[in-house]
Amino acid sequence: MRRIFKSTRYVKDTLLSKTRCDIWVPLSVVLAGQGDQSLELLGDSSAALESYQGVVTAVNSVTSAKDCVFIEWAEEGLYRASLLALRTDTNYTALASDILRTYQLVTSTQPTNWRLKKRLTVARHSLTYLIEIYRRGVYDPPESESDAQATFMVEATKLRMIYETMLLSTATFPRADQVNTQVLEFVDQLAELVELAPWSVSDLRAFAEAFNRATQKAFNSPRITRHQFRVQVKLGEYKEAHYVFRTYMYLVGFITQAQYESRMDGEALASDSDGQAVPIPTIKPETIRQMVHDRGEVDDGNIVPGKSIASRRTVEKESTTDVLEVLLLGVKMFCEDLDKGSEAVEVAEIARNVFDMEFNKQKESWKSYGARVYRAAGTAYGLLGAQTMDPTMRPEYHGKALEYLEESLNIAETWETYYQLTLERGEARDIPQAIQYISKALQLNPKHIPSWHMLVLLCSCPAQGDMHQALKSCTMALEKAQDVIDQYNENDISNTDFDTRPGFDDLMQYVLLETTHSMLVNAAKGPEDALESQKNVFVSYNLISVPDDTYSQTNGLYDDNSDRNSLVVSGSLGNLSETGPVESDTTEKRSLTNGNTENGVSKNGSLRSLVGRRGLQNGKANSVRTEPIPNHHHRLHLFRGRTLRRHKNPTSTSLEDSASSESRDSLFSTTRAHASYPMQASVTSLQSAVPSLSSTRSIQPRGSISSAHTRPTARCRLRQKRSTRILCNLWLLSASYFLNMGRIDEAVKAVEEAENVDWTANARLWCTLGRVRLAQNMIDWAITAFQKGLVCESNDVECRVWLAKAYQEQGNLEIAEGILELVTRGNGWNCAEAWFYLGEVYRKTERIERAKDCLLYALELEKTQPIQSFSMLPRYV
Repeated sequence: MRRIFKSTRYVKDTLLSKTRCDIWVPLSVVLAGQGDQSLELLGDSSAALESYQGVVTAVNSVTSAKDCVFIEWAEEGLYRASLLALRTDTNYTALASDILRTYQLVTSTQPTNWRLKKRLTVARHSLTYLIEIYRRGVYDPPESESDAQATFMVEATKLRMIYETMLLSTATFPRADQVNTQVLEFVDQLAELVELAPWSVSDLRAFAEAFNRATQKAFNSPRITRHQFRVQVKLGEYKEAHYVFRTYMYLVGFITQAQYESRMDGEALASDSDGQAVPIPTIKPETIRQMVHDRGEVDDGNIVPGKSIASRRTVEKESTTDVLEVLLLGVKMFCEDLDKGSEAVEVAEIARNVFDMEFNKQKESWKSYGARVYRAAGTAYGLLGAQTMDPTMRPEYHGKALEYLEESLNIAETWETYYQLTLERGEARDIPQAIQYISKALQLNPKHIPSWHMLVLLCSCPAQGDMHQALKSCTMALEKAQDVIDQYNENDISNTDFDTRPGFDDLMQYVLLETTHSMLVNAAKGPEDALESQKNVFVSYNLISVPDDTYSQTNGLYDDNSDRNSLVVSGSLGNLSETGPVESDTTEKRSLTNGNTENGVSKNGSLRSLVGRRGLQNGKANSVRTEPIPNHHHRLHLFRGRTLRRHKNPTSTSLEDSASSESRDSLFSTTRAHASYPMQASVTSLQSAVPSLSSTRSIQPRGSISSAHTRPTARCRLRQKRSTRILCNLWLLSASYFLNMGRIDEAVKAVEEAENVDWTANARLWCTLGRVRLAQNMIDWAITAFQKGLVCESNDVECRVWLAKAYQEQGNLEIAEGILELVTRGNGWNCAEAWFYLGEVYRKTERIERAKDCLLYALELEKTQPIQSFSMLPRYV
């Protein structure tokens, strides 16, 4: 054996040294493979693996060879080399990676069914090996100067597509009581890949399609459904995620069709984020426990035959931890993204019973899961309590929320639980206890911006001292928050998709914190200083501004063309311009941003310079985007066109140059504008211009998702809605400052700027306009404005309170009383102004005892009233 090895090694070295090596390469590959196999048979795996490198070198030197004999011999040698590399210690990761890549290079030129069994084996193990070395941080790119993360994403996708093509071509639909083990193993590998890298929207859509194709080779697989749900949530497609989640619940036996249909039979005592009345959940603990008991699985992995129909739908049984992960992610989606308190409570109760009945307390992860489960249940009940309109049910839900959160804290002390307890105590107006909780949360995690914002809001309550102390706390919080946002790279923010922009939530919370700082400046120093501080807020807004190529104006998460909240433009609630006063003519827009910007991010300077506390610098500046977003609605005619809509015309140098086209481009044009949203992949996308991994053939199928126009995700639409709402509120805040100073004309201009940003769904816009009309002693027009605000958001507390005040000034005390009673019994139960005006109505109608109770309660609420509502903070962390 050793003589054979020496002779073949000598012949191989001799042949490779020839000038015409391309003639002798096939023979050298054969001889090299025989010598390497000899070392392998001798048990010297390390030497054999290094010797196989000669095969790799020979194959790479003739990448264009099409000789069938050469390819067959090369595949034979590389196949044995691949198996040896996968069995050998990980000290040879670079060499093993080269062998596996060369094998795919050689075999990719052949038909799919060529040596299919061997190629499937190598592809399956290669994908597992690639995931493992990248997770351990020892991944070696094929080109040393290339970006490791981007190259890994390209290589993993190519390998995944090759493996999927071969696997689905051989897999058959399973028979009864059978599963496709290889298909399930493949989807597990896909799920690992999804969590390993920051994939773009196009890449995540490709993963979602791969999971859908896998379902064609499986029957009622809860494992595939679980992975589908996770990737849809990560993608931000909440409508699809909701459907997939319901399917998973059906497969594991936690819901039946009859139960789902009967969910809407209860009393509609709660409201969702759109103001629609929804029924409160009917929780039956015995029914939930029976469903958990009948699902046919215990925590230690021993399968107990299930009694339910769902347990017989598939032979796959989900473990307790897998079920809990899906349920907890579902609660988070319902609380954070969909604002569905009723469904969140239903899922949280199921998760709590699964944990109590199935999870083994002897496991090390018991505390971790227990804290998460009870925290999720407390958060869900807290959201339902905030959305409940029935004053008798609200205390019950808040009580359950506190009970479960305290239980979570008893199981494990985490900063997330302290934050949720603070939010619950704050909404219950237990300010001293809330401050203690948030202090502990900040000790455990001082980098959480919403926790700092929570502390500032708590300190702004009048019972905690004067506003100067709260202002100092806010200044300190901004310094801490600025250290957090400095970690985000400026290029990553400007060059990524809007819905995958890194740190968007932190950046948005930073802008909201600066808004609170401006309000505290107004309370402590006056509106003049507050207006000066507003400049910094507008500069910081660029971090979350909607990119210029995003024009899709949406009202809902599920339908990007939803007309549900469109306003009445004719009839008794017609446009104010039909009866309102004529305002000033078109004037130039004010510029409030610092430096040239692109996609909302400064081109020159770091994020620290962009959001620094130094204010605006002199020089050329582009204005904050205030042009209306094209839509298929008719515009609301607040005023005559003072501000022209800005277009991206390179030949236009100023707004005045386009004044002649006002009839065509004015704010109030009814021409339909077709919006487009080109969801281009980011630089880390697998379809971007990354150097090919030695492959001369494209593995991306024709008509793939990377080349097709993709619609914006629900997360993108939600972020766009929040971003435009923040900018609109910034202008309205400036308008309120002008209004407090008595500068009515400037307040009107600020309201018009807000109208250019969000003119279809923001009730606060109409409320501010109504306040302006009240200041002008135009009570009828003010009432009309408040009514239009309630068309936008039917449960808006501010609009209702000001509408009641307007009716009260008009002398219609009965109407004012009815509105205020509705507010104080519903979601405005903690509004001090509502109780005060209701007390005034009672006083004027000589109901002294009721007036006294209302005024005392208003005074008590005023002492614990933060400068902004706690609802602006994240509901779920």
